[in-house]
Amino acid sequence: MQAKPVVVFPGWFIEPTSEARNSDVWVLNPKALPTFISNSKDSLSIDEISMVAFHLSRYIRGYKEE
Repeated sequence: MQAKPVVVFPGWFIEPTSEARNSDVWVLNPKALPTFISNSKDSLSIDEISMVAFHLSRYIRGYKEE
């Protein structure tokens, strides 16, 4: 499974076009993101989601600005 790049513009109205629907990158308003994710063909198992969340939280907690 490949990751799908997403660009989110909070507070903006994004009008979907035919080109956007066939794009390799999603450009969305944050409110549209859950619908796009739930309608996508590929999905992660609960175990995979838990593993991603665990490692992401460890990375964020260990991050130090220089």
